[in-house]
Amino acid sequence: MKTIVIIIGLLTAAFTLKVNGQHEHHNMDHSSLDHGDMVMKHDVDKAFREQLASVMTANQKLNDAFVTGEAEDVKNAIENVTTTLTAVDMKLLSGEAHMDWMNQSKVLKSQIEAMKSASSIEDQRKVFITYNETLYKSVKAFGTEDQTVFYQYCPMANGGKGATWLSLIQEIKNPYLGQKMLTCGSVKETIQ
Repeated sequence: MKTIVIIIGLLTAAFTLKVNGQHEHHNMDHSSLDHGDMVMKHDVDKAFREQLASVMTANQKLNDAFVTGEAEDVKNAIENVTTTLTAVDMKLLSGEAHMDWMNQSKVLKSQIEAMKSASSIEDQRKVFITYNETLYKSVKAFGTEDQTVFYQYCPMANGGKGATWLSLIQEIKNPYLGQKMLTCGSVKETIQ
């Protein structure tokens, strides 16, 4: 009988903690979260958004180079992205925004280096997939100044697994399949 009373007491305590935990969770301010991809949005200085916009402009040239499929164009565009990414001043950020950018820029730079060292344009395109996923998180988290960014998707890319990319033009110009299937894809999201 004593064992049953203890078990009932423990179950009651566990249930109370669970209900209180859910209540606290529902009272949290979730306004700065994008629940679709769980990207924390940061309110950052205009100068930082302008610098990230420069990265997006360089990224568009990289997209265009992948569309043409010319290895030399891709190599030059990667150098341009490297230059603009390195020029982003993280001192313009503080707190959690600073830490998020530090982490994201580290990953972006690593992915750029992997694209540089890839032996073929096909291998570069594979890295371009993960690079775009990271760049998407950065653009969502920090925004760009005076740009509309289109998050685009092709279901045929990546061996039929699908892949996304960011573009400054709404018209689909597929960087993964290039001239083979230039217009394969759709706009998944418009980021203002």
